[in-house]
Amino acid sequence: MSDPNAEAKDATTFIGWEPGSDEVPRKHAPRLYHKKSRAGCQQCRSRRVKCNEVHPVCGNCERHQTTCIWGRDQSATRPDEPQIGASKEFDIRPKVRAPVTVAALEIPESRERRLTELHLLHHYQTATSYTLNKPDPKQVLWTVSIPHLAFKHDSLLYSIYTITALHLAHEEPHEPKHAENHQKYLALTLSLHRDDVATLRKENVDAATMTSALLRVYSLRGSPETIFRSIFSAN
Repeated sequence: MSDPNAEAKDATTFIGWEPGSDEVPRKHAPRLYHKKSRAGCQQCRSRRVKCNEVHPVCGNCERHQTTCIWGRDQSATRPDEPQIGASKEFDIRPKVRAPVTVAALEIPESRERRLTELHLLHHYQTATSYTLNKPDPKQVLWTVSIPHLAFKHDSLLYSIYTITALHLAHEEPHEPKHAENHQKYLALTLSLHRDDVATLRKENVDAATMTSALLRVYSLRGSPETIFRSIFSAN
């Protein structure tokens, strides 16, 4: 008859090794970790080896018979990388894009330009200006007075070309040059008008006001298609 206590002991006891056994368990040596050197010489840092930091010549440099140089290698540091312990400076000034000059936008002088501007001015005085004189087409403000003032102020003159090119694009939608002229003269108008507003005086205040009025008509109407239908539709 078996001993129940012995069976319970055998069921719950796990012995990997008994004294006197021929198989001796292998002992694993603890893994050694070395502390990284943060003040080592330049040679050890460049070779990525541990430096014993013995001054004036560390053990590695003495063994390899090389010159032992201490301190940080400034040439190996990136210009935009901040130094350890150094205060970091921040530039909080906003990055402002340089404005486009009028000279860069100016259309080269040519016979084609003269004919284009003559055509735009003629169409303005014979057609476009009458759509701006609503509700009384007999008024001569936009037909006579504004062009006369525009001869002395390029910003107002270019705004007339801009609005007239839109009118022509509405009447001749299959002619791409009208949309191109509109973009060119609109850029010139905005550039010159910005300078006029920045230096308002008695001589240019009327032209700046009329230019603003034309730009307001353009900007408050939405997309170009909406402008064509709302401004240049027949009475």
